[in-house]
Amino acid sequence: PFSEKNIQVFLIALNDTAKKKAIVLLDDLRKNKIPSDMDYGNRGIKGQFKMADRLKAKYVLILGEDELRNNKVSLKEMDTGKQSIINYDDVINYLKEKTKESN
Repeated sequence: PFSEKNIQVFLIALNDTAKKKAIVLLDDLRKNKIPSDMDYGNRGIKGQFKMADRLKAKYVLILGEDELRNNKVSLKEMDTGKQSIINYDDVINYLKEKTKESN
């Protein structure tokens, strides 16, 4: 749905359970017109970060066991390296604001 040139958000899932939740989140991001993508294969975290870098994603969302258990998402801003933890339910609104600022 989006060209590789304008991916804003890349999702990294650290296990199969996280991948299922990431697919739901990816769908929600796209419905909210936030250009997003993820790795559908089985790359490790390094490979997924490389893919995010190649796509020039501004933000990476990381979903792992801790995040799932606490209903959170780790967000990394790729240009600054700054990482923060966000409530899963707040991700869409947070990124809508962030992507609006950068456009």
